[in-house]
Amino acid sequence: MSPPSTGTTAPFTYEVSSHKKLIRANATGIVTREDCDMITNLILADKRVHAGINVLLDTVNVDSRLTFTDLQELAGNLQRLSEKGVARLALVAHSTFVYS
Repeated sequence: MSPPSTGTTAPFTYEVSSHKKLIRANATGIVTREDCDMITNLILADKRVHAGINVLLDTVNVDSRLTFTDLQELAGNLQRLSEKGVARLALVAHSTFVYS
């Protein structure tokens, strides 16, 4: 499932495998705070997301525009995934994944 593109940033995409208990999300291009909020809200609203599911987020090909403050607030926002029953969340990033 792909959220609508804003035209200025590459969208996140994700797929849900209930059988594997896994959400695989991928992000490429420029990623902003708004993009992160959008994908979090889409996953939270997805009826296939259930207790015990895991999230794997691939950000290897991302040009992050997130600040340290954005990261702090996003960490709190991700708590909502835990409250919905997400068991684990893993983030895969390239070694040059740098935040300003």
